[in-house]
Amino acid sequence: MDEIYKNAPLIEVVFEIRFPAEFAIKCKTDLLYHQIKSVFPIIVEHRPESGFIYDFLNKSQKEIIRLSLDRVSYHAKEYSGGFAKFQEDALKYLQLFINTYKIEKLTRTGLRYVNHMPIVKINGLVPLEKYINFGYKLPGTRIPNQFEQLHTILVVKIDTGKLKILLQTKEITDITKTEVLVLDFDFMYTGQLDAKNIVEYIAKSHTYTKDIFEDLIASEYKKVMRGDQV
Repeated sequence: MDEIYKNAPLIEVVFEIRFPAEFAIKCKTDLLYHQIKSVFPIIVEHRPESGFIYDFLNKSQKEIIRLSLDRVSYHAKEYSGGFAKFQEDALKYLQLFINTYKIEKLTRTGLRYVNHMPIVKINGLVPLEKYINFGYKLPGTRIPNQFEQLHTILVVKIDTGKLKILLQTKEITDITKTEVLVLDFDFMYTGQLDAKNIVEYIAKSHTYTKDIFEDLIASEYKKVMRGDQV
């Protein structure tokens, strides 16, 4: 995803770290907030059952730091600066968090890319081959390889990490009621992780995800993303 496409379907990028629950985060949230409030002045408090404590949003509400007792994440709803800018911002705030609460060990890191590709159906069916290099091989002759809707989750091992891929059709309930093909990547490292190595974790996660994204997107849709055709 290093190439910055003119019509990129990307709607959100997230980098999250998880760690053994630390109750100091709840009673000393101000230690973090006073360091970031000039950039993230908007506070949204969550209900306890959600598992999260706070969202801190910037003024445009296009950047979010989400906080709970056992995880923290940086969310960006714009990707105009590409991965280099996202990585710089994510590491800035997550390393600040790690230093503030003296987090040494992590249990998981996750780099997530959420894409929404607007679908133009043909006779009510999704022309999947126009969007991605992926298909379904179903048995028998009575099951057509054409679909009105789909929902697939794949988890693959890559190196010492795992990549979860969610592929589904979804109707966006806005004014236009747009139907999209969701392509959601979440590359994760799990186990006993050293918080000092988050630069390595995010960089490797990006490299693997970028390569698979480029392989998976159909050449016809890449033309749409570049603005060569609409």
